[in-house]
Amino acid sequence: LVFVDILHGGWCPEWTTQKVLLSILSLLDDQNPYHRANIEAGKLYLGDREKYNETVRSYTKTYAM
Repeated sequence: LVFVDILHGGWCPEWTTQKVLLSILSLLDDQNPYHRANIEAGKLYLGDREKYNETVRSYTKTYAM
């Protein structure tokens, strides 16, 4: 998981844009709620999946559309 390395100070200037984007796509495709950047979202994901999905839909409509 290269993206996780980026979050923990493993950035390397030789990385190509393609490698960084592929890492982001990998992170989005294979989510790990136990290793999360947003602790509250991880708790919600594990504890109340329906509420988590509602929140994600709301954030998507608000910030990505």
